[in-house]
Amino acid sequence: MLLQPKPAFSAPCNHYGLCCKEPLCELGQLAFPGASVPCPGLDVRDDVALCSLVITEADTGMEPMLAKSLGIGCGCSMPDKDTTEAQIKEFDRVSFIKIYGRARQVA
Repeated sequence: MLLQPKPAFSAPCNHYGLCCKEPLCELGQLAFPGASVPCPGLDVRDDVALCSLVITEADTGMEPMLAKSLGIGCGCSMPDKDTTEAQIKEFDRVSFIKIYGRARQVA
């Protein structure tokens, strides 16, 4: 069940849940080895799709490492059909700065 239409790539997240349905994110693959989509961590509360791993992290007062690794707060990271590689790279660059307050160091 998709709760709302998918926002445009990089637009603010509306918690529609597609990113937990296709494909399983890297965090979901690590937390739920062998799981298929939809992610077992997909939690829908009051018609809002959320990641149960991120919820647990927030509820326990832990440093938001999982939320940061998923780019929570950076916008929709699911590319659209017409999203270019350059747009994805720019989104990743800007997201890293938003999350960590600095540009990524390239070796």
